[in-house]
Order: sequence, then C-alpha cells, then structure tokens
Amino acid sequence: MKKYKKKYLILLIFLITLNILGIYTRKSFVINISSSIPIGIYKVDKSTDFKRGDIVTFSTKRYKDILDYPGNIKNITFSKYIAGISGDYIRIENNKIYVNNKEKGNIFKVDGLNNKLPQLKEKEYIVKEDEVFVLGTNDKSFDSRYYGCIKKSDVIYKLVPLIIWEDI
Repeated sequence: MKKYKKKYLILLIFLITLNILGIYTRKSFVINISSSIPIGIYKVDKSTDFKRGDIVTFSTKRYKDILDYPGNIKNITFSKYIAGISGDYIRIENNKIYVNNKEKGNIFKVDGLNNKLPQLKEKEYIVKEDEVFVLGTNDKSFDSRYYGCIKKSDVIYKLVPLIIWEDI
C-alpha cells in the first residue's frame, strides 16, 4: 500500500511542477487518467502520419448521432490506440472485433450502467484512406467497435508516452 502512496505523491509533485512551469497549460503535454490508454503523461505530437499503435486524441463532435446514448458524455475528446489503418479489414463476429483476422476484443450490448450500447450495422468493413479504426486498452472502452472508423481530419493530435503508470 505504501508503494502506491509514494507513486501518488510523486505524481502530485510532478503535476504541481508542470503547472508552475506552465507546460501543461501550453498544451505541450497531456495527463491521462482514463482507462482507455495507460495512465500517464504524454507529449503532444501534431504530425499526421498515422500508423497502427499510435495513440490519437480526436473530437467527437462529428459523431453526435452515433454517440447519443444515455451513458455517454457529449462533446468531449477521446484518446485511443490506432488499431486499423487504410486497407485494413475489420470484422465483427460472435460479439468479437477482428482487425485483419486477429481478435482485438469483445463487443458488449450494454455498458457498466446497463445502458444499451450502439452496435455497428456493417459486420465487415475495409478502412478507407481518410479513416482510422481506434480501440482502447480494455474491452470496456467506448471505441470504434461501437461507432466505427473515425475521420483522420477529426484527429487533434497524437500522444507520445513520456511517463506511464501501468500498475496504478
């Protein structure tokens, strides 16, 4: 237990230091506390050369209709891993999502609060040139398995991990 208290104290001191230096407010760095990607501190990268495994932050404004279910927060940004790029084959079968025939996780009918989750109508899909398919790090992540591919133009920036706390 003391191990976790020490990590939280170090994280708190680091966050205070970042704020004092003004780094955090200039949007050069992002602190993530969600479970969609590992908890940690990330450097913002504005480049647009997307590849599998990149972490991207994107706007949800274009997806209001798809994201309009009782458990979702509107008009926020999501950070997710890119799991599929142009030409990749996406398939849904037996409540599982596959990218290029490799299983990437489960698809659920309801979220943790028993709200019905949106379901993709197309069970097979090829990622288009102007799209990416994004997934979070856990099966319960609200990601492309529920709303499909996102437009590359909706990506605000990529995130490059600096400090990760995977065991918090």
